[in-house]
Amino acid sequence: MVDSRFAENWRPRPRSSAGQVIQMPDPFRPQACATDEPEAPPGASARPGAGSVAQAGVGAGSCASPVSVAQLQGALRAAWASQLAAGGQSGQGRMRPLQPPTGTVPTGRVVMVMGCHGGAGASVVALAVAQAAGELGRRVRLLDCASAERSGLLTAVDAELGPGGNGWRRGRRASLLIDRVDGRLESAAHVPIPAEEPLKRAQVTVVDTGWGASGLLCGGSWLAQAAESAALVLVACATVPAFRQVEQVLASCRGLPVIAMRGPARWKRSVRATAGRQLLAAQACGRVVTVVYDRDLAALGITSAPLPKAMLEAGRQILARALACYPAKPGPDSPGPGVREQTRNGLWP
Repeated sequence: MVDSRFAENWRPRPRSSAGQVIQMPDPFRPQACATDEPEAPPGASARPGAGSVAQAGVGAGSCASPVSVAQLQGALRAAWASQLAAGGQSGQGRMRPLQPPTGTVPTGRVVMVMGCHGGAGASVVALAVAQAAGELGRRVRLLDCASAERSGLLTAVDAELGPGGNGWRRGRRASLLIDRVDGRLESAAHVPIPAEEPLKRAQVTVVDTGWGASGLLCGGSWLAQAAESAALVLVACATVPAFRQVEQVLASCRGLPVIAMRGPARWKRSVRATAGRQLLAAQACGRVVTVVYDRDLAALGITSAPLPKAMLEAGRQILARALACYPAKPGPDSPGPGVREQTRNGLWP
């Protein structure tokens, strides 16, 4: 019950231990901002410049009301929506696809390495295969067709040679020449065709496709055209989801691709139970090569340091099996011996 001797909004003022009254802010009274100037007593003359703040529109009582979290979130969503709309109207935003320039599709001995799923390790397998071909005394060129921000061979070179023309950038790893795409791409259809001149000098071209095998083989890019007359190497991990992807890719592949399986030599019983008919047939024919998992390589990625010995040995085995399954007629512009002659005479006559 409110005492009639006091006002309705009267509250006892707290006191300190010394008996002094503590001034507490009144929540029902608007507080002055830090930028507000103290009120001048009546009849006092204003100081010079005292009205500058008020003239600028920041006078007494002009404090901005507090902004809630919901209002901030709404403003942020609106900003994001405007950026997405602006990106869609300006073409493709920050990503500028490279238009395929005129060139020539690789027609020599081509080994195409493609991953069946994300993180399969196709780049390191392609590098091991290219180095294995270089050990045989052949001039080898490695093409990295992945978009520039997803390149797995970006740190594999020990010397940069600068732009190579036609949307490619050249580097060197010892005696191995590596060409990488110089730009961001949307799909495999935007991969520029390599220049004519370096492919004529190279006797072996190892292609790290950098794109999914399923979409690449069914697409209309020059990579899909080159895959019809090249030795295919599929890379996957020894897991249940990867085995499903491998089976789907094998159903769309032409010829007899070699499968580089990363993981233990003996598959787990639960993993092997999910292997499809085509994968088991490839294993029975000796077209499955085990690539031992390396912890340091998985943690650090590909660098200019030498590859592990086990990885190089796997590259030699993959190259030998890929050439043994090479199409008898690689292409109309590159006549060569059949599979039996290649196997009998070695790598190439």
